[in-house]
Amino acid sequence: MYIPSINILRGLAALMVCLYHFTNYSDRFGAIFSRGHWIQEFGELGINGVFVFFVISGCVIPLSLHKYDFSFRKIGRFLWKRWIRIELPYLASIVAVLLVGLVFALKEGDTFVFEAQRFFHHLIYTIPFTDHEWYNPVYWTLAIEFQFYILVAFFHLLMKDSEPIFQALMLLLFAQLAVWFPDNRLVTHYAPIFALGMTLAWHRIKPFSQLLLYGLVAVFFILIASTNSLEIALMSVLTFFAIQCLKGDLKWGHRLGDMSYSLYLIHGVIGGNLLYLMSRHIDNGVLKVLLILLATVVSISAAYLFWKWIEKPSQKWSQKVKL
Repeated sequence: MYIPSINILRGLAALMVCLYHFTNYSDRFGAIFSRGHWIQEFGELGINGVFVFFVISGCVIPLSLHKYDFSFRKIGRFLWKRWIRIELPYLASIVAVLLVGLVFALKEGDTFVFEAQRFFHHLIYTIPFTDHEWYNPVYWTLAIEFQFYILVAFFHLLMKDSEPIFQALMLLLFAQLAVWFPDNRLVTHYAPIFALGMTLAWHRIKPFSQLLLYGLVAVFFILIASTNSLEIALMSVLTFFAIQCLKGDLKWGHRLGDMSYSLYLIHGVIGGNLLYLMSRHIDNGVLKVLLILLATVVSISAAYLFWKWIEKPSQKWSQKVKL
């Protein structure tokens, strides 16, 4: 089920995350903007782009499962399909990070160390359960997303062909996992955020009554605010209503949405390293803003090439896996 607003929101969410990382950028030479600077504080709002993505996934994945008449015997192919779609660009971005690390090590005369164990834990998204760090800080969200794919598949089987009231109870059960399992390394911590998207998906499959729909939204808002934060709750609910209400078909917005995953993956290694090379030489505030804009434009340009040569082919390979 095509929803134009979702693709536009994907692009905006990726830009929000870029804004967050670039305005909060710091390295051994210092921060581009000090803590408390209004631009740094404004940029911090960009972290909410992550939760926009979570609501979108909560909506898109159930709609996809419904489209392909998902059943238990299809779970292996579903996960394989998602793995191809998500993992191949992810692996390519890891290679880019490692290559940049190698170049900088050679330039500065340092020894480049490849840790096989760390790389392996990246492959299976278990870095948070080890002493290793992510190569790229955005990768933690991919671990949460993949956990969601597994969990939502089982909930979909429970909710499939059931009445709206039972579906609502299952959505409430799903969201309640945030209270029972609050560990932020697990998808359960973010369950009410995903549940907002799931609610919108099931409402499109078999409409809820208005009272039930907005009652669920209210409950999830309270759960998100209590288990995460009021700011995240507000952004998540705004995303829900944006998906539901926004109309229009902006060409540039869809192109940015198409390559949002690529931008999300590589803005750090492209724009972040541009800031590393140039920010130490700039003291003027206006020039710093222009540098952030330059880093964003360069990242978008690189993301387009990454999307065209890596992500788009992986999408096509994923589509060949039939559910």
